Amino acid sequence: MELQPPEQPPGPQRRSGHAAEDPVLHRAERERRRMGHLSISGEDGTMAAFAPLRVRRKVFIHLDTTNPVLLDDSEERCAVTRQGWEVAYDGMVLDG
Repeated sequence: MELQPPEQPPGPQRRSGHAAEDPVLHRAERERRRMGHLSISGEDGTMAAFAPLRVRRKVFIHLDTTNPVLLDDSEERCAVTRQGWEVAYDGMVLDG
C-alpha cells in the first residue's frame, strides 16, 4: 500500500493583478479611490489629473512611508520632478 499525502485545503487563488479582471482587486481599487488615494503616475493618476490645470506649484504632501518617490535618488522621484512636482519633507513650509 502506497501512502498518499493528506489532502490540502485549497490555497489562495492566483490573481491576475488587474482590477478589471479580479473582483477583489476591483473592490480594493474602488475603495482606494473612494478614500481619495490616487496613484501618482498613470493615466488616472494625480500627475495626469493636474496636467491640464494651470497650477503654479504642485507638491505631494500625503505619501505612504514606503513610497520610493520619497527617496531623493530614486527613478520615481526623478519622474515627478521632471513633471514639475515637488515632494514634501518634514519641516517644509508651504506658503503662497
